[in-house]
Amino acid sequence: MNQAGGIVFQVLQSVLVVLIAPLMLGWVNQCRAWLQNKSGAGIVQPYRVIRKLLHKDAVIAYDASPLFRATPYVLFIGSARPHKNLAALLRAFEMISASVPHDLLIVGGLDKQRTADSSIHALIAGLGRRVRVLEDVDDESLVGIVANADALVMPSLYEGFGLPALEAMAAGCPCLVSSAASLPEVCGNAAVFFDPRDPSDIAQQLSRVLDDASMRANLSAAGRARAAEFPWESTAERTVAVLERSLGAGK
Repeated sequence: MNQAGGIVFQVLQSVLVVLIAPLMLGWVNQCRAWLQNKSGAGIVQPYRVIRKLLHKDAVIAYDASPLFRATPYVLFIGSARPHKNLAALLRAFEMISASVPHDLLIVGGLDKQRTADSSIHALIAGLGRRVRVLEDVDDESLVGIVANADALVMPSLYEGFGLPALEAMAAGCPCLVSSAASLPEVCGNAAVFFDPRDPSDIAQQLSRVLDDASMRANLSAAGRARAAEFPWESTAERTVAVLERSLGAGK
């Protein structure tokens, strides 16, 4: 960028700060007021099932649901977009399908994005009845699906945060996640990690977890403890603090 272009960019940046800062400051003040006046019963939990799974009095008892068969299952929640890396999980599951009794349950719309990975349907077809796909699942059913899974696998190449893993940990569901992006930070020591670009590594780690009930129990306990470190109140307070610092830096 030449000198003139740099000057124009700085001017535009300053104008945007002047225009947006008052709006953001108003929102920050509203958030602060809400935090100061909130009561424990009035907390609104974020995103789908986590509001149920993180509740201290939550009791998960969904085994009678028609969504569940006697066959145990491994769970994937997400879309067929390339960054979700579902194809790698399908290839990994194919490697171990003959040695484990589990099915692979996919929860999410596979045909709802123009950027969907075109290889997904062929891989699913190759695995036959060992793969089940559920779309448009309601919140109540999703709680049961997460709670009753023997493991959640999240092979993403990129995630902004990774809420499905946090939801699963809150439910005591063992988690196997990608070593990429935000997932190691979110899951800490409460998950098993793998190279998301290596289906054989995914297969190896998944086989370890499915074959070892004691390991799954340890992951379940560690996951619940890890999820408890992410209360919504703390998240909101930290968000306000970041916004306040950003606004102060823009003055």
